[in-house]
Amino acid sequence: MESTRPSVVFLHGFGGPSKVEQAFLERLRENFEAVGVTLRAPTYHPGGHVAATSLPSFLEELAAELEQHTQHAHAQSVLVGFSVGGYLVANFQERWPHLVKKAVLLAPAIDNFDRNFKDKLPEKWHMPVAYVKELQGMSARPAIKVPTMLVHGELETDQGGLGLVAHEGVGGGRGLHSLPLPQRSRALAGDRGGGAGLQRLGLLDPRGVSQGVA
Repeated sequence: MESTRPSVVFLHGFGGPSKVEQAFLERLRENFEAVGVTLRAPTYHPGGHVAATSLPSFLEELAAELEQHTQHAHAQSVLVGFSVGGYLVANFQERWPHLVKKAVLLAPAIDNFDRNFKDKLPEKWHMPVAYVKELQGMSARPAIKVPTMLVHGELETDQGGLGLVAHEGVGGGRGLHSLPLPQRSRALAGDRGGGAGLQRLGLLDPRGVSQGVA
């Protein structure tokens, strides 16, 4: 990362980026370019191969890249992640807070090992054993170390989703906590059209980019 421009990094959901995420990224990129912000969207699936995924290796590689960017641009990056991407952002800011200006977690897949693998026999796992073992070794509920916004849909409960408390704040070692939530769900940031909900985050309005997230 050689640019001296402010940088936003988006991490997609598992198996992504999906069509919804691609549309989301196109909208973000248009607005960010207008105010001189670079948007990157690296994948943690090597060559698009989901079975080859190593989340810890990806985080180490991303840290090395952002370390170079921070030194070159004299600025930290803003990290945005959806689902497993949000889980990765949460883990990243816990381990490398000096590289992150702010974080936005969109329905992050916290407690990923417990929700997907803990109570299943290995032969029922949908990912290789090496992936599951690495996932088990990661922080299940990362402590918040940087200014962070967490956004969830109302159907993301322990019975059918993530069930996370939405909060916006600065670190102090606070973790992410589960909470059953009421009915109704929305795509990504709470808006199937990708507009109003994202504008509320300050991610689509150029004025929001310059004054808020970036």
